[in-house]
Amino acid sequence: MSLERHAGNGHQTVDVSFSEGKGELASCGIIREYWNKLTTPTLGQLSLLLGLCLLIGLGMGIAIDVNEFSMHAFYRNRLVRCYLRAIRKKDADPKPNPNPVSDLDPGDDPHLADLADPSIDQKKGLPYLGPYLLINTALNLTDPRRLGWQERQAAPFILAPLYCGSNITGYRKTREYADNITLGTALAISGAAFTSNMGYHTNRALAFFLSIFNVRLGWWIGHPGREGYTRQGPRLGLPYLLVELFGRANEERRYIYLSDGGHFDNLGIYELIRRRCKYIVCSDAGEDPQSGFDDLGMVIRKVRADLGVDIEINLDMVRRQQDQPYSRWHHAIGTIRYDLVDESSPVGMLVYIKASLVGDEPADVLEYKAHHADFPHETTLDQFFSESQFEAYRKLGEPIGREVFRYAQQAL
Repeated sequence: MSLERHAGNGHQTVDVSFSEGKGELASCGIIREYWNKLTTPTLGQLSLLLGLCLLIGLGMGIAIDVNEFSMHAFYRNRLVRCYLRAIRKKDADPKPNPNPVSDLDPGDDPHLADLADPSIDQKKGLPYLGPYLLINTALNLTDPRRLGWQERQAAPFILAPLYCGSNITGYRKTREYADNITLGTALAISGAAFTSNMGYHTNRALAFFLSIFNVRLGWWIGHPGREGYTRQGPRLGLPYLLVELFGRANEERRYIYLSDGGHFDNLGIYELIRRRCKYIVCSDAGEDPQSGFDDLGMVIRKVRADLGVDIEINLDMVRRQQDQPYSRWHHAIGTIRYDLVDESSPVGMLVYIKASLVGDEPADVLEYKAHHADFPHETTLDQFFSESQFEAYRKLGEPIGREVFRYAQQAL
């Protein structure tokens, strides 16, 4: 083997001989050893890289809000624009001054506590004169160490104009809680159906991937019984993002994870029964093409187990007839047995409404059903209704409303 080396203006040839290929093997070993030293990091280099990653993660955790760095804000703004901005008075004072990016004015999203304040100037579109608003959310308890919550994996958490909280965490005045939480934020939390931790729907493998891809609509909010309850979210979000990633949310930390109220009670009647409401009207809009009444059955079990109150209701008239797309009625009336807990308490009435067909609907509704077998129980994943689809659902609501008010009024 000969190597050629340049020296000045000339060059010289150096002959190097190896016996029986051993030199070639030796040179390959030297090259491999040198390459390994270049490509194999030392313990010090690994420690430096790990420290740098932790430092970057810590900085991002402080600089980036774990709530705002999600799809929640996008979802909230759409709800505010669609519903809250639409009902704002045109002559509101001060005049709307929309943000050039979001096209929303701060007045489009009032504070939740304002709905309970009768002293606010009417010119601002308030006071609110409707029923007392209870916004249901689910407090996620997905930590696998909590054996008693392995099926439910959630508890009810209420956002209301006067107080926010639950029996597990305690309550705080709404105006003092979570930076005086706005109505739009509360509505978006209550509708956060698709997120990493989803109450009894939680799957830890799915939670991991949803967190990785930032498919997160839920909200980290201050624990009402701990320091920091005045803040909407944690200053350092990275630890809570890891909790979300591995599905280990609980009520023991300074911040708790809230999601769609349907992750505990999809009908919203649990809290009404806990408050001993005498008359409850429940509209079941869940996807239930086989008339399984899963949501109603689940809340009946929880109310009986937690509150000692039973619900007696016959669903035969609402159930789809065998081999037929029709029911007999759109509603059923049940009895809420408060007297099982306190004999002096009067029983309550539950008016249960179910989206169904009885065969006497308008011709256009029946025509839509003929071409869409899943109607009126099409999946809620369909977020893009056509004109005919929207009108079919709207028109179906009219006979349902007439029937319910006619028969329910007789039962009162």
